[in-house]
Amino acid sequence: MRAFLSSLITNSFTCLPALLLASLAVLAESKSEPITLRYPASSASNAEQVDYFSDLLKLALQASGSPDRYKLEKVDKSYSQRRSVQELSQGKLYDVLWTVTNKERELKLRPIRIPLLKGLIGYRIFLIRAGDQQRFSQIQNKEQLSKLLAGQAAQWPDTAILQHNGLPVIGATFYESLFGMLKAGRFDYFPRGANEISAEAALHPSLKIEEDLALVYPSAMYFYVSPDNEALAKIIEAGLQNIIASGDFDTYFYSHPSIQDLISSLNLKQRRAIILKRVDLPEQTPIDVQKFWFQSLSNTESALSD
Repeated sequence: MRAFLSSLITNSFTCLPALLLASLAVLAESKSEPITLRYPASSASNAEQVDYFSDLLKLALQASGSPDRYKLEKVDKSYSQRRSVQELSQGKLYDVLWTVTNKERELKLRPIRIPLLKGLIGYRIFLIRAGDQQRFSQIQNKEQLSKLLAGQAAQWPDTAILQHNGLPVIGATFYESLFGMLKAGRFDYFPRGANEISAEAALHPSLKIEEDLALVYPSAMYFYVSPDNEALAKIIEAGLQNIIASGDFDTYFYSHPSIQDLISSLNLKQRRAIILKRVDLPEQTPIDVQKFWFQSLSNTESALSD
């Protein structure tokens, strides 16, 4: 019996390192398995925009110090912005999304307060029907523009901004339906972000980019995560700060086809700017951090409140 016990103890301790190594190998393998981050799919009219944000997110994750920790996965099913915000706030369907900031969204979600488009989303250029340019060329101010009807998605922050400034808006539930509504004469103009409008106009050749006007107000597009996912927020923020410091953010921004196109073709500085007031911009918006913005916001600072 003593010999048997001695043999059992010896064999047990002989096997222990192998078992321990096997356990460590499984643990290491599980730790190296990347975490999937789900983000919203594109539609036909905004595929280039989605690629801009998803590729920027990849750059940030690569520069975050944990380049292999996450992998991105596009969720083919897309919802309205309101539904998407609700899903993310509950940790469902999406793990990260990008959208224009306002106070309500920053209460529901965890924002990473680095403007992804350097504020260009606050430069709104109009899609109009072919043949309507003369109507807009005669407009000199907000009061004259208020005689026309804008179209927007009902849940977009821009809808409330236009309405607060006395500009009538017809709302729609779905983004894609707005193009058909404009073509059918349901409203007169469709304000779009300067970064968005060229790709959309190319997909809807019966619509034209208005040549003379721009609505301007301070605005920022952020990455958002669930309020319970502070660790992910810090990783994305660290990555964005690193690519800003290295210059890679500006390289990506200014070399992207949609940005190059708008800078060269939309003549932002030559347009008649109609400055809109904004009351729903969160106080934490980094207006004074000039490296975050396309150009100085001095001409829009007066638009921050009534």
